[in-house]
Amino acid sequence: MVGFANEEELHEVFTSKFDFDNKLDGIKSRADLADKAYERFRHMQTDEAAPVTDLSAAKVDVKTKLAELQLETGRLLAGEYGVKEGEKYQRAFRLSHQPFIGSSSFTES
Repeated sequence: MVGFANEEELHEVFTSKFDFDNKLDGIKSRADLADKAYERFRHMQTDEAAPVTDLSAAKVDVKTKLAELQLETGRLLAGEYGVKEGEKYQRAFRLSHQPFIGSSSFTES
């Protein structure tokens, strides 16, 4: 199986090498933003006074933040497998490993 199941697995990648670009903190920050967006959306679902347009915007925000996080962790994962930098190579890797790195999704309504 290819991917990162939790924060510990992600951290293991960075403890085995130097993180000069501070990528781990960037990924943690994106994960935190996605978590906060999700919690905001969940809260709005139970708030009867929340306008439907705000709820829709909050759902889009969660999906956007998850997509950004997925793209960043996918790039990192591709690098771990020796995939060259560049959209052509990264895209091929994402397509061939989609079931594993494409697992961060949001379907609640």
